[in-house]
Amino acid sequence: FFFNDTATTEIYTEQIVGSVRCVQETGVQRELDCDILISGYTHENKVSKFDGKFFINPGSVTGAFSSLRTDNNPSFSILEFKGEEITVYMYELKGEKPVITKTSLDKNAK
Repeated sequence: FFFNDTATTEIYTEQIVGSVRCVQETGVQRELDCDILISGYTHENKVSKFDGKFFINPGSVTGAFSSLRTDNNPSFSILEFKGEEITVYMYELKGEKPVITKTSLDKNAK
């Protein structure tokens, strides 16, 4: 979908794993011509930027087992679209404590 000229795409990425994941996600992002690629499967919550494009993985709401990590915590993301700003709120349960991380996405920032 589009938000103020920002194209966002969500995909399920079971076929993208391991050390080539960033390279493959970048290829998918270029093929889909999107500014924000939301993907999953690794159960690792993260927001990253590469070559002016954003990559979001919301993690796993249950903290399900992953062969790629042993320290999976339940997590999810909420994207807020407000004016020209897009903000990602990443919620993660670490032990008994909820941790909220806020990341502002600005495709024009260096």
